[in-house]
This record gives sequence, structure tokens and C-alpha cells, in this order.
Amino acid sequence: MNWTDKKIDKLKELWERGDVSTEIAKVFGVSKNAIIGKANWLNLTPRKRGGAHGIKHPRESAPITIKSENPTPLESLTNDQCKFPLWNKPTDPQFFCGKERWDKSSYCKMHYEKSRVKNPRSL
Repeated sequence: MNWTDKKIDKLKELWERGDVSTEIAKVFGVSKNAIIGKANWLNLTPRKRGGAHGIKHPRESAPITIKSENPTPLESLTNDQCKFPLWNKPTDPQFFCGKERWDKSSYCKMHYEKSRVKNPRSL
């Protein structure tokens, strides 16, 4: 790309305004790396690594909650029902998922996959 004075001024304006490098790249029709490289070459204010620096309206992620289809007490569970416990504290009512079991597991597909997550903090 041929960087004219007009293009450099526009890059500086967008960069200092805090626009995301991928959006700036779309304006010029070049790659994000070309924009970052030119900004570094021009000694513009460095951005934080990780990408979220210039986003003006970050998306808020809503927590995903999946309700059990059939909360069931232990004494009512059959062999074909998911036995994933639904309580968090000993004082909570002790119900199990009760959905149809998946494959040869004691859990439904969702709870089987949830129990296999490598990082339990992400649950």
C-alpha cells in the first residue's frame, strides 16, 4: 500500500480515537497487521495486547442457564434417567436431572459433557 500523507493523517485520527485495528484495516482495505505495523512505525500510542483496547461498546455476555427438564428425587429415579445432582448446598432440595440417559453414561448428554470439562472453573 502506498501511504500518502492524507492516509497517514486518517490512520492517526482513527488510531487516536481508539478504533479497533481490524476496523481501521477495513477502511484502508489492508490487513490488521499492516495497520499495526504502520502505527508502530509512526510511533503512535501503543495498544494493550489482547485486542479489547479500542472497543467502544463491548458485548456483555448473558449467563447461559439450562433448566432441567425433569428434576427428580433420588427415590423416583429410574435406570434410564440422568443422575446428575442439581443442588449446590446441603440445605438445597436434593433433586437429580432426570432427563433421558445418554449412551452408556449415568448422565444425559449435556451433563456428561459438563462433567468431562478439563477446567472445572469454567462450569
